[in-house]
Amino acid sequence: MTSYKSQLINLLKQISFVFVLYFVCRWLFYFFNHSQFQDISAGELIRLSFYGLRFDAFSIAATNALYILLCALPFRFYYSKPYQFIISLIFIITNGFALALNFIDFAYYPFIQKRTTFDVGNLIFGGQSEITKLIPHFIADFWYVILLYILMLAVLIKVHLNIKKSDKPAFINFSFKSAGIYLITFLLISGSTLLAIRG
Repeated sequence: MTSYKSQLINLLKQISFVFVLYFVCRWLFYFFNHSQFQDISAGELIRLSFYGLRFDAFSIAATNALYILLCALPFRFYYSKPYQFIISLIFIITNGFALALNFIDFAYYPFIQKRTTFDVGNLIFGGQSEITKLIPHFIADFWYVILLYILMLAVLIKVHLNIKKSDKPAFINFSFKSAGIYLITFLLISGSTLLAIRG
């Protein structure tokens, strides 16, 4: 069971790192919108940041549900290069998109006084020409936010690939006992992910 244990440990490292990035995003949001929250002290911000982990758990579980389930499968094909490429692509794209929404908030919040939701996507892709015309101006005015996002995305990819390097192919011996343990572990992971999504 050594290989499967290592597989799950690496999955835990990946998700834990995403939590760290969300934590950083919360502080960056406060930094960029400090004038909107002048009544919040440093101690209050720290307290709210830890309370926010509950909401981060929902967002991260919902965004990474497919990745978590694919990484929790106790099968040898997990170590194949095509499978590794696919799950890495899923991890980077889904988390890259989720982080992008956080960075949009840094500049967008002062104008609408709320966090980004799906209505922003409807405005951009729903035929609102006024919004699409403003995108070049947004890029010009908030180029530093875009640069910071690119830097965080690069860090995400770098750390992800470094963790994946420790995934070493190994033979998984399927006895009745080990198969039962693998199944229970997979169900626990699936159940925990669903529980986090449901809040």
